[in-house]
Amino acid sequence: MRAPAGGYEIRVVELHPATENEQSLQQARQLYYDYMRIRSEGKFPEGIQLLLRALEIQEKAAGPDIPVVAATLGALSSCCRWTGDYSSAERYELRTLESLAALRIGISWSQHGKRPR
Repeated sequence: MRAPAGGYEIRVVELHPATENEQSLQQARQLYYDYMRIRSEGKFPEGIQLLLRALEIQEKAAGPDIPVVAATLGALSSCCRWTGDYSSAERYELRTLESLAALRIGISWSQHGKRPR
């Protein structure tokens, strides 16, 4: 049984100039988009540098426990794996899991081995 269709409204409550943090996070988003573009070209070492810069900006602007940091860490892990740097890939994967745990996203540690330290 379906509920009757409803309506919704989007309202702009407040317009303001972008704060320094908002500008920084936008810069990090652009770096991530640049990574996605060059990833398709197989430029993984360059991608790692873009992701590291994006991660640095994200953590400085918003802290380590936001979803976008977990996504960037996961991308870093993958990128390192593609370059054969398995040690770094593992380190970033563990940080990804720690970040997700901090966000309380239902991670099952049994699916990923032992809980990261």
